[in-house]
Amino acid sequence: MENASRALLMAGGVLIAIIIISIAVYMFTTYSNVGTRYETITESNEKIKFNTNFTKFEGRTDITAQEIVTIVNFAKDYYENNQINITVNASGMSDTSNDGLIEFVKSNSNKRFKCDGIYYSNGRVNKIIFR
Repeated sequence: MENASRALLMAGGVLIAIIIISIAVYMFTTYSNVGTRYETITESNEKIKFNTNFTKFEGRTDITAQEIVTIVNFAKDYYENNQINITVNASGMSDTSNDGLIEFVKSNSNKRFKCDGIYYSNGRVNKIIFR
């Protein structure tokens, strides 16, 4: 009789251990994707926030030379901080140095430009064209 009660206690202990291990495995598989999902959402929000710096010009036909210079400077700063290149092309702009941008503003101060296209790579704007 004594051996039977010990066997039942051992069997109960084994069952409890199996239940605890099963719960641990279930929780691990359920919650292991939380970090990945959070990272994906954060990255997506960062791309959206970044792209709005450029997409606000989409469809506009009244863009000034000063706004284009602002975009060029933003693209330069972004490249310096993140090593991701953004190309900004505008008719009449050949030099993106500070002197070239000043000359572009002087020679195009009365003109209005149209956003002719925005191109994406990996979900981020990588090229914007003004005419």
